[in-house]
Amino acid sequence: MLIDIKKYTIIVLIIIGFTIAIPISLFAKDAKPNVIHSDYLSRADYAGIDLPIKINDFNLGIVTDYRRKNPGLGVSVSYLHTEYTTTIYFYDNNSKFIPSRIDLNNPQHITLLLQPDISSSLEIKELVKRGVYSKVKEKGVNGSPKNTGIFTCSGYDIEKNKTDFDSYLCLTMHNNKFIKVRMSMPARKDSTKIVSDFLNEFYKNFK
Repeated sequence: MLIDIKKYTIIVLIIIGFTIAIPISLFAKDAKPNVIHSDYLSRADYAGIDLPIKINDFNLGIVTDYRRKNPGLGVSVSYLHTEYTTTIYFYDNNSKFIPSRIDLNNPQHITLLLQPDISSSLEIKELVKRGVYSKVKEKGVNGSPKNTGIFTCSGYDIEKNKTDFDSYLCLTMHNNKFIKVRMSMPARKDSTKIVSDFLNEFYKNFK
C-alpha cells in the first residue's frame, strides 16, 4: 500500500503545532516580560537587585523612568495582582549620604528614612486636597505590618469613591538608594500579612 508522505507530513506538523500551542496558550496569561533587561536600564538603577518575574502572586509589570524630569527621582517598577497595586521606587533624591546597607539601630539612618516618609505623607495629604481621596487616617503602630526585616512601614486607611482601602508605605536603603514600596488594596483583615509576605520575598533578591 502506497503512503502519501506529503499528506501525512502535513497532518503530523498540524498535530505538533497544536501540541505546542496548548501549553503556550495556558501560560501566556501569566507571562510577563523581564523588563530588567531594558536597553537603557541596568541593575544599578534598581540598587543592584535582580528583579524577579514574580513575587508571590504578583507579576512584574511596567517600569517608569523619572530621571528625565529630575535625576534624583530614579525609577519605579510595578508588580501586578488582580486585587492589589504595588509599586517599588528606587531613587537617591540627589543625596550622597545614603548608606550601602541600612542599620535600623543607627539614629542617622533612621533620620535619613524620615525624609522620604515625610515627603510621601505630604503627597497623600495633597491627594486629599485635590479630592482624589475622600478621607485618610494613619493606622498607627498597631495597624502597621510586622516582621518586615529591614523595611520600616506605615499604614493608612483611605476612602476613595466611597470604597475603603488599606494603603501601606514601606522604606529602606540599599546600595546607596532609597527603596520605597507602596501597596494599596481594598480593606481586608489580612492586609498587613500580605505586605509582610511581599517584603520578605522581595528581600531575598537583595545582594
